[in-house]
Amino acid sequence: MLSKTQVETACLPHLQLGRMILRMRIAFAVLLVGLALSVHASNSDVVAKGEAFIQQAQDKTNIFALPSFRMDANVRIDNFGKPLDGTYSLLWNGQDQWREEITFPGYSEVQVGGKGVVFLKRNVDVLPYRISQLETALGFGSNVGVGRFDQSLMKDETVKSIRQEKVAGQTAECIKIVSPDKNTRQVCVDPSTGLFNRQNEGYADAEFAPIGSKVFPRYISLTKNVKHIVEIHIMQLETGQEFSPNLFAPPAGAVSRDGCMNPIRGAKIKDVTPVYPQMAKIAHIEGVVVTEALIDKKGEFQDSHIVWTDSPLLNQSALDAVKQWRYQPATCNGQPVESEVVIEVRYWLRENPQ
Repeated sequence: MLSKTQVETACLPHLQLGRMILRMRIAFAVLLVGLALSVHASNSDVVAKGEAFIQQAQDKTNIFALPSFRMDANVRIDNFGKPLDGTYSLLWNGQDQWREEITFPGYSEVQVGGKGVVFLKRNVDVLPYRISQLETALGFGSNVGVGRFDQSLMKDETVKSIRQEKVAGQTAECIKIVSPDKNTRQVCVDPSTGLFNRQNEGYADAEFAPIGSKVFPRYISLTKNVKHIVEIHIMQLETGQEFSPNLFAPPAGAVSRDGCMNPIRGAKIKDVTPVYPQMAKIAHIEGVVVTEALIDKKGEFQDSHIVWTDSPLLNQSALDAVKQWRYQPATCNGQPVESEVVIEVRYWLRENPQ
């Protein structure tokens, strides 16, 4: 029989081993907690840095923070392979008094903004595709769209990551933004100037010059497939003069709706993938269908129309899908408003088309 001392001596290695394992487990748990806190802090730093990049770029180019300004531009759009020249003008007396005019041969549009109301008069029933591209190239307007100089995070969006990229040969800090339904978008900022770099989206902004405390490009273009779709030469951009209220009377025959200049767009909350039409597949047809629609105050599509198509075989599929999409409604001063949108639906038989 073993003595008490012999038993304690025999058990000692096991006790020491148990204590060692316990210490290792505690140390491992502390390490995991430390890593979690470090990752959380790192993510918080990324979010703060990304938001700061975007806010800085917006503050520099936000000419709508000025009390008043006038913009006059000569514009050119591609009209089925032929250039079409027109004019653009904007008078700004603040959010409650502004007037925008677009004129081309065969097309005219006037919008006048009042207190939470937009008056619109066009000589056609729907917004032409090239005019919508002109508006998005400008980077502002009463409709929501891509390419805006206002790239604020929408409700429930978060900054996912930041990485340095070459955009059209220029170094840019590109911020990846993700929505709750995992849709992503990217905003790039030139770190040397603090201005947006929109060239990943096909927009080129050049000849930046000051206006009051802000800066804004005097030349803007949109290029698709190495072809200029829109060119904007801003001939006059001046601030300091307040305009007569008489200039902001709604045109006769204008239609009114709730709205404002630069409404805050709503994120997509329901996406439906278009079904590739079998006949189009057999015929190896690829391309883009562009739909124009009104998104109501509930975020639902109303009155969808085809405004551009690469093949009529794709049209119905695009309309059927888009009508099922849902968005958070656009807002003006926190209130939901209707918004006119133009959406490109792409069909490709191969991955990652160039």
